[in-house]
Amino acid sequence: MESTEGTEQALIIPFRRPVKPVYIRRLVRFINAVREETLERNLPKMRSAQKRSLSAYRHRLKRQGIIRVEVQVRKDDAVLLRGIAKALTDPTREAETRALLRERFGVVDAIGLKALLAAAPLEGIDLTCDRDFDRDVIV
Repeated sequence: MESTEGTEQALIIPFRRPVKPVYIRRLVRFINAVREETLERNLPKMRSAQKRSLSAYRHRLKRQGIIRVEVQVRKDDAVLLRGIAKALTDPTREAETRALLRERFGVVDAIGLKALLAAAPLEGIDLTCDRDFDRDVIV
């Protein structure tokens, strides 16, 4: 199967009779197994000591309240974001940096529809509904 830019093209094999679905499923399973085996052979194996140290490092970060965040930005902005991240981890500048960022970008809390309507400026808007009783209704 050839793939072009992430999309796979179907391989068409002409048969005189229709192929039973069970054989198609077996073929697909076989192809997937071969693909996985090929991928596993090409990836370097991580030793158990490496796994333990990586796990310990991740637990240590979790205890400290640090999480990993991945963002996609322009190349020019990468340096700026790294500087912000350093300022947030620096004990001498973290409070000032947080205050500045919250003042400028403020964290908006998610509120419900009821609270949103209660906070809406409704002065000058006529919310009364005139009932029309002039219609004749045949029951």
